[in-house]
Amino acid sequence: MNIFKQFIKSLYSPKEMANFYQQGIGKTILYIFFLVLITSIPFFISIGIAINQLHAAAETVVKSDLPEFVIDNGEFTADVDEPLIMDQDGLVLLLDPNSEFSLSEIEDFGDVIALQRYEVITIIDGTTDIFDLGQTDGFTISKSDLESLLDTVGSFIPLIIFLFAAIMYILFSIGKFIQVTLLGLVGLILKGSLNKPFIKYRHTWILSAYAVTIPTVLFAILEFIGIYIPYTTIISFTAAFFILYLIVKEIKEDVNEEQEEDITQW
Repeated sequence: MNIFKQFIKSLYSPKEMANFYQQGIGKTILYIFFLVLITSIPFFISIGIAINQLHAAAETVVKSDLPEFVIDNGEFTADVDEPLIMDQDGLVLLLDPNSEFSLSEIEDFGDVIALQRYEVITIIDGTTDIFDLGQTDGFTISKSDLESLLDTVGSFIPLIIFLFAAIMYILFSIGKFIQVTLLGLVGLILKGSLNKPFIKYRHTWILSAYAVTIPTVLFAILEFIGIYIPYTTIISFTAAFFILYLIVKEIKEDVNEEQEEDITQW
């Protein structure tokens, strides 16, 4: 049975999953990578959309909303007669080239990025950081420079998304292998309670890879549609353990070691 058919069977049939316990370790490893890939697609789509939206919003602010400005020799100047305040989804951007606002007044904005004549003040989640523009002495940046930077970043967005997705896929896969390994160890308890002494750790490990399918798919869908459930890890592991119990319960016959597939084969 190919991996895609195993995936479909693992969504509804413990009896079918019980038939997989004698297959090779290699095929099971491949299945875990396949499962992680399938369930990560919604997350990757969401991240891709978010990155594109963030870039588009940044372009709108810089090209349409920001006045001409320059940071040169540690000093910020802008083509405004009075401080300019822009609210972007709860994050305030304050251009104050004449430093008319005091620090306490800036703190009243909540989450804010304030550019003043000689410093940049950021306040995020109550944490205040002050960057002295004097440290940029000899460095010049203007609105046109920022626009060019955004254009360059825009051309690399597909690569950025790909690299981010690749890193997250590796991390998700590591997490899933850890979950399967732990579940396989816990599954050894089941063989005793269900009187299945012929079942070994490699069998519970293989079956655990299929037992995690339903909770993995379910929580991937819930996350994609924006429903977040607390204690996801505990709930997912508990659900997978229950499914593993149903799978092991379906195994009727002892393992014939002479006919069992080599555990390294695919």
